[in-house]
Amino acid sequence: MEWHDRGGEICFNILKEELLEWNRGGTSWWSRLQSQDQRDELERLLKKDNITAALFPLLEIPALAPGFRGGMVGSALRSKCDEEIIHYLDHMYRFWCKLLGDEPTSKAKLDAFTVQELQLRNPAEVKADRDYLEAKCQSGEIFGGFNASERKVIFDRLLSLPCLVPSFDTFFEDLKFLIDVAYCVKRLVKPAVGQTISEAVEDAFSFERVVPCPDVIDRSEYD
Repeated sequence: MEWHDRGGEICFNILKEELLEWNRGGTSWWSRLQSQDQRDELERLLKKDNITAALFPLLEIPALAPGFRGGMVGSALRSKCDEEIIHYLDHMYRFWCKLLGDEPTSKAKLDAFTVQELQLRNPAEVKADRDYLEAKCQSGEIFGGFNASERKVIFDRLLSLPCLVPSFDTFFEDLKFLIDVAYCVKRLVKPAVGQTISEAVEDAFSFERVVPCPDVIDRSEYD
């Protein structure tokens, strides 16, 4: 899987500047963007309160930054899949909190290489993934910012989380498939201005909007 470290770091730190009021007085990360399109899309993203609220807690985990793809932000917003995007971001945050604990120091000690090694693996259910990651964890190749006893605790927690390890990279890869599905659904149910696809589908198939089928049976035949 492609690893977008520098561009992801820039976009991630812009979000930190805007949402956490981080780096005040320093050189703004906005100045490091080389694409006006990315600037425009990030500005659009910052106006989406529901999605930025889901992004906000993930900014506590800097090691996730390399996977952030600023070039796909526009596609994410145009998909009109806000609920699905928020659900994924919430799932990602809950996963890393369960794995690392709630302490900010633990989240800060996580490194990007470890995220890259873990993403899309499921050591709780796949033996090959478990054996591969266990060896790297014991040697300190992953979770290198933690001592041996801390790594053992983290690995035990990892084995209690039966799912593919999520990251921003997996989020944007999955988003490619979601966008294709969303395009098909929008051809069937056209969302109104400001409406998401989920809202449009719920509205289209709500009880009040359902038109009863005509009674085409001549019941007199059975009298």
